[in-house]
Amino acid sequence: MQIKLLKPLAITLALSSATLIPQTSQAETKFAISGIGASSCGKFMKPPKGQKEFSDALTVTWLQGYLSGTNTQRYIESQKAMKVQPDSESMTAFVEKFCRDNPLKTVYDAAILLDLSY
Repeated sequence: MQIKLLKPLAITLALSSATLIPQTSQAETKFAISGIGASSCGKFMKPPKGQKEFSDALTVTWLQGYLSGTNTQRYIESQKAMKVQPDSESMTAFVEKFCRDNPLKTVYDAAILLDLSY
């Protein structure tokens, strides 16, 4: 029963993400940020009607990937133990507060501060 529900959900997520995920934002000429991390905080705070949960899930997934990457890089460079990531609800609350206070910044900017905060 659950497997039958996953296929329509996966299709819905794939189709919906096309409208929620920006292509690429050039933070500097040295690198590019892709996916939901490139979204402005203003856009993050106003997802399409009825898509807040989906937008939050995309954002948390992107943040988990970002934090996994910074954890790995830190370990490679210094052999420091990897940090345990905050839970999904805490990540969402952090980004919401950051974006409420900094609407002209990006989700990527929130991710940088989140990484330094825990």
